Amino acid sequence: MVYQRDKEVVKRQVAGETFLIPVRNRLADMRNIYVLHGAGEFIWDRLDDDAGKICDKIVEHYDVDKEEARRDLDEHLQDLLAAELIREGGDD
Repeated sequence: MVYQRDKEVVKRQVAGETFLIPVRNRLADMRNIYVLHGAGEFIWDRLDDDAGKICDKIVEHYDVDKEEARRDLDEHLQDLLAAELIREGGDD
C-alpha cells in the first residue's frame, strides 16, 4: 500500500520536537497538532515509498526484525490515517 501526505499538513520542528500541523483555509488547526515520536519522522519522510519499502528501511535503520518493524509501521500509519494526516494512495 502507498500512502500520501495530506497537502494541507506541514511538518515543523520546534525546540527539538517535530510537529505535523494541519493548515486549512490559511489557519493552523491548533487542536489537531500531531507530535512525531521515535520512528514517526523517519516514516513521515518516506511516505513516497510503498509500505513494504518503508518497512525494509526501518529494519535497516533501527536494527529491528521485520515483524516488529511491520507492526510499528502499521500502528503509526493507522494513527496518521485516523488523524486524517495521510490517505491511502494505491497498492504495493
